[in-house]
Amino acid sequence: MGTANAGFKSSIGVSATDASYTNVGGANSVSANRGRAELDATDFSDVAVSRILGLKDVDFSIDGNYDGADAGQTIIENAINGDGIVWVEFLWDGTSGYKAECVVTSVEVSAAPDGKIEFSASFLGSDGTGWTAV
Repeated sequence: MGTANAGFKSSIGVSATDASYTNVGGANSVSANRGRAELDATDFSDVAVSRILGLKDVDFSIDGNYDGADAGQTIIENAINGDGIVWVEFLWDGTSGYKAECVVTSVEVSAAPDGKIEFSASFLGSDGTGWTAV
């Protein structure tokens, strides 16, 4: 049986330059997906589909409590209002994980009379290298 890790140890940080990362305050959910393109390499002589792996890809999404004064949320907001580029670092156990240069594809702030103000942000890998282990 594998070892479980507590989710509360996770951290998500952002950076404009990959120099140092600022924690995204209020974040309470993160999704990180590393993938590879699937390429069909089948030819006429094959009797079944033949596949090879293609380019790496990465995407992240963050959800949480909105805080307009939070430095991490401000970096994300500045990125989508500017050139859209931000580095994202996800450490699933607080120390191990991966990072990638990304474009910010969406930022949403929502509120309801019977609830709290929440934010969400989505990111896609942008620099052609995929991801880097941390």
